[in-house]
Amino acid sequence: MGRTVTQASESIRRFFSKELSLFDTGVEAEFGDRFLTLSTCSYQVEDGRFVVVAKEVEPGDQFLQIRD
Repeated sequence: MGRTVTQASESIRRFFSKELSLFDTGVEAEFGDRFLTLSTCSYQVEDGRFVVVAKEVEPGDQFLQIRD
């Protein structure tokens, strides 16, 4: 049996939770958004992964720019 839109939306919310984020750009993830995900090894924990997720920005989206 397939997942419902509600179940998929909850999975997205958990995956894109900001609890583990290193940066907060103010961008909110919603079901139906488009993302680019990059993943690599992280050696801080056993079998760890470091993931960078970018949301496609659309006209009118509000976000904070990250600067060094």
